[in-house]
Amino acid sequence: MVLGVRSGPFRLRWIAEHRNYKESRLFRDVQVSGLLARWEHTHRVEPDGPDACFLEDDITYALPFGL
Repeated sequence: MVLGVRSGPFRLRWIAEHRNYKESRLFRDVQVSGLLARWEHTHRVEPDGPDACFLEDDITYALPFGL
């Protein structure tokens, strides 16, 4: 996934990829290159009966330059 991100007058390129795919249960977006030192977004899906589910998002990141 490649996105253009605007930060003030600058346009930055942000690249992430999907990893750890488990059908109907989990996938993770991980920054390959971009603005942050580290960025991971995990999507977990937990069934709640035959027609419903819970979606849990977990985001882990680190700011650039050790901030």
